[in-house]
Amino acid sequence: MKQQLRKVLVWLLGLFFLMFILRMFEWFYLSLGTGFSNVFYNELMGVIRDLIDLSPWILLLALASWLLSLLKSWIGLVFFLLVSLSFLIFQLGLVIYFEEALLPLDYSSIATMSSAQVTLILEIYGFSSWQLIFLFPVYALFISVWKVGTFMGRYKILRLIILLALFVSASIKLIAEEPTYYSEQAGNLQRNKGIYFVQSYFDYYQNLDELLGADLRKVLERYYAYHPDIDASDYYKYPFFSTKNSENHLGEYFNQVDQKPNVVFIIGESLGRIYSGKGSKLGSFTPFLDSLADQGLYWENALSNAERTFGAIPNLMGGVPEGRVGFLNLKSSMPNHLSLPLLLKDRNGYETSFYCGADSTFDNMVDYLMFQKFDNIYGVKSFSRNENLSAIVDKDGKEKNFNWGAEDLTVFNESMQKMLSDSVQAPFFNLYLTTSFHKPYTHQNLAYFEDLAEKRINEMKPKGYKSYYKKKDAFGALMYMDYAIQQCFENYRKRDDFEQTIFVIVGDHSLRMLTNDSRLEKYQVPLIIYSPLLRKTGRFKNVVCQKDVPSALQALLRDNFNLDLPTFSISQSDNLKTQVNFESTGEHVFMYSGKAMENYLFKEYLLYEDELFRITEQMKLKPIKNEMLLDSMITRLKDYRVLSNYVCQKNKFIHKKYYDQFISHKSFLQVNDNFDGAYALDENYKFKNYITDLKYASSPRSLSNKKEHYFKLIENLEITSNSRIRLRLKFMISIKDKYPTIYVVSSDSTEQMLFQKSIQIEQPYCIIRETNNEDWVSIETAVWIETISDPQFLNVYFHQADKAEFFIDNLKIQVKEF
Repeated sequence: MKQQLRKVLVWLLGLFFLMFILRMFEWFYLSLGTGFSNVFYNELMGVIRDLIDLSPWILLLALASWLLSLLKSWIGLVFFLLVSLSFLIFQLGLVIYFEEALLPLDYSSIATMSSAQVTLILEIYGFSSWQLIFLFPVYALFISVWKVGTFMGRYKILRLIILLALFVSASIKLIAEEPTYYSEQAGNLQRNKGIYFVQSYFDYYQNLDELLGADLRKVLERYYAYHPDIDASDYYKYPFFSTKNSENHLGEYFNQVDQKPNVVFIIGESLGRIYSGKGSKLGSFTPFLDSLADQGLYWENALSNAERTFGAIPNLMGGVPEGRVGFLNLKSSMPNHLSLPLLLKDRNGYETSFYCGADSTFDNMVDYLMFQKFDNIYGVKSFSRNENLSAIVDKDGKEKNFNWGAEDLTVFNESMQKMLSDSVQAPFFNLYLTTSFHKPYTHQNLAYFEDLAEKRINEMKPKGYKSYYKKKDAFGALMYMDYAIQQCFENYRKRDDFEQTIFVIVGDHSLRMLTNDSRLEKYQVPLIIYSPLLRKTGRFKNVVCQKDVPSALQALLRDNFNLDLPTFSISQSDNLKTQVNFESTGEHVFMYSGKAMENYLFKEYLLYEDELFRITEQMKLKPIKNEMLLDSMITRLKDYRVLSNYVCQKNKFIHKKYYDQFISHKSFLQVNDNFDGAYALDENYKFKNYITDLKYASSPRSLSNKKEHYFKLIENLEITSNSRIRLRLKFMISIKDKYPTIYVVSSDSTEQMLFQKSIQIEQPYCIIRETNNEDWVSIETAVWIETISDPQFLNVYFHQADKAEFFIDNLKIQVKEF
């Protein structure tokens, strides 16, 4: 027994040697690729963090290996090697990911993405399943290094040091608080990437449990206590809705005109304040936007509400809550809400168009745009092919050429042709989303713009400018985007209605590039409003966010241009003030790329991962200690997460009376049936023969397929429309084995099929939620149906190939025109 324990200690020494070698690889690899400063110091501190964070797990591994080695020595050795080396190889993959993304991978980043998105992104960054073959030489290398460590394990003093270090580290882990890092970069470098991912897994489900287990009544009471200015008497269960008049913060800067102005939004991919605008930290690489800012209204302390593009469109169009994992991920369960393009189209006769060189289905953008009734949605297939490609390796191990789609200049130029070909007449609302400033950078004249970026670097000679050259391709792509936006403006200047156009240019988020602390910098974006209709220009220092934009434009268009728009704010936030002095008076919640909401700004205080900071005038962060304020802000953030999820799931963002007052939807079918009323047993009731009381979710009866292959929910529903139709299904289901498939079929009057779609009940095709009844889950899905024939007939049915019985309860069906 003593001999086996000595062997385990020898193995542990080999493991520690491997961990140290991996840290040194991480230092070397990140020093080459990231341009970070202080990498060596932080990786050295990371060795200590590895010891502290991993010590409890290593002790468990040692104990298990020792017990197994008592049976057979080789069993303990094989178990030890498989577990430790698998973790180290996993750690190696996370280091490679970190070098690309500049942040550690967390579980929520994967859990909230579809399998298609994960595959695409892995391929773009060169990760493919065939590359697992490289694990064999890596494994062999690790074995060799491990043997060196075990050779050192012959010395008794080393074994004792390792054992003592493990127990001391485990004790520190148990009793000490998590360290406070001097910068976000330092924390990301020092953290063990594997432990961080595992911890994020538990955090993800802990947050989910908090949402499901929250006492909504108490959360609402606290929320209204925090916000005494909100009149909760009439709309108590609509916490983010208020009938208070929205303020026209921009009115004094614009002329008052009776003619409806055109509105053009340009959302710049990764357009961050850190490298755009006068006084930017890295120096500005956007000369055109800088000149435009001087001619318009410019907010130098604007913030995005999310770390990735998924947050930009819904926030800038309507200032909506996030739900649990982002508004776009709500798909079929998006609550009723008003947006600027929807109101301009439905109430004011605007033609609305979306232009993006990438796939418009990515991140469920197209679902959101169709909900807003966009007339035209132009994605990658709508523009000339981008011949500038980057080599990546696909999932089969074959090299292929890739880009995100049409480059920005092509999109801007061809959008003008589409406006002419589609006979677009003023007024119009155009929304652009750029893509060329996104890895891999694939735009025309790559070398020219890289040289332009190098020339700019040489002109500025910023501190540590040599590290800028490592990012020359990124700075070149940024300057290309700036040039493309300039050409877009030149195109619009040629139009007769240019003088009647309002332009909004804003970044979707920033990048972690050559920065030590991006806690707030990653959210800082330039915000410019430019128009020939301006009476005067302005440069403002107050802190604003993307959600402030739609309500400000709504009030401007309503008051200065007499458009038919609500008096109340359509957005969660109505704070696009024009203060020339620095102030932060708003309340903003920020989402990570993984859709987690861990950061919260309340006035001048920022809560960032349970750490508290005060924002200074230069948007710098000063750590502060105030336990009472910290606890209060943690509670506020938790309550916000609960309410954000609640209003989206229960359709409580805007009161139905006010939504119906401004937006019209022709309804073809509305079903809300729990199969419990007396009418369900009426002889003329459609589902009478399928009602059962054998199994039910919440009441004495449910619907059963009676072990048949096909079960029809909708039969020959006649639809007469020339607009998009959305079918939305929501139900609870109980089944032992495989879910049935949902089929949606439409045909014309001659029974010729026009449309067919099969929906598998699984993510990402459906939203699947656990319920309080363990036998039941809640399913929600939606299908968009183009109207090809007038009339056409809709059929919806379940199909169960093996006739396995299933039960349906609380069925909701909605067929509406959009």
